[in-house]
Amino acid sequence: MSLHQARPSASQEENITPSARVARLIEVTKSLSVLIDEETAALKERKIRDAAKLHDKKIKLSNAYAADLSVIKANPLLVDRVPAEEVKRLKSTIGALSTRLEENRRLLAAARSVSEGLIRSVAKISAKKSAPVTGYGRNAAMTQPRQIGSNAIALDSKV
Repeated sequence: MSLHQARPSASQEENITPSARVARLIEVTKSLSVLIDEETAALKERKIRDAAKLHDKKIKLSNAYAADLSVIKANPLLVDRVPAEEVKRLKSTIGALSTRLEENRRLLAAARSVSEGLIRSVAKISAKKSAPVTGYGRNAAMTQPRQIGSNAIALDSKV
């Protein structure tokens, strides 16, 4: 299923054969795998903005994947009516996606950790520079107050 095709209506969903549903799930899973590979490559190359551009497509494909998978999980007997070879392909495709998602998750966590560390460092420097001078210390040098908390700073949750 491409991103440009509309999802079938509820009445059309009921008329989809089990084989067609499994075939559609395989197609969506493959499309999602390709997109995850693109995002992972961008993350490896430290091109966070390129990875972020894929977000909307990833959400659409993830929703389509979750919808089809939930129908199959809710009606396990549907899969019993599908040829064993198709079920095997589906399981293989889902397994490959899971592997890709694990690497992608690890890279996203690393990028987020680095981003949060940079934000904390900037906030700490900002707080230190804006802190008032409290008096004189050793050798008549001006002293800074002890930092109890940090200044507030916004974090973009998409990173």
